[in-house]
Amino acid sequence: MSDVVEIARKRLAEIEAEAEKLRTFLGVYADLSGEKIATGVSHDDSSRGEEEDTASPAEIVAGAKALMQEHRRPLSRSRLVKLLTEKGLKLPGQDKSKNVGTVIWRSKEFDNIAGYGYWPKEFGRWIGQRPAEADLLGVNIG
Repeated sequence: MSDVVEIARKRLAEIEAEAEKLRTFLGVYADLSGEKIATGVSHDDSSRGEEEDTASPAEIVAGAKALMQEHRRPLSRSRLVKLLTEKGLKLPGQDKSKNVGTVIWRSKEFDNIAGYGYWPKEFGRWIGQRPAEADLLGVNIG
């Protein structure tokens, strides 16, 4: 009988993992589209309130641009998550870096500069140093 229980536990873990992936997808979709998505799954009030308090895609894009202007250089997803969080933005999802990257990519307002991070198209072409030098100087030459 323990084999049956073990099989049931493994299957339950698989189902829960898939459900979490679907919840993440629905959350990211709702954030990006601005739509409220009914999942058909009941949540306690604390989890629902938490989702409603997170930054919108427009707030993430605006915050990212402000940080890049302040730092005068491209920023990676992980750096953006750290700095946006420090500025008080509550970011959506469990994988915040992935969600921020998706929001920025979907906005079509940024270029991804390999080895450096994202840079707003409206700021013009970024002319900078190698990543290590850019981190030390914290400035954009050019």
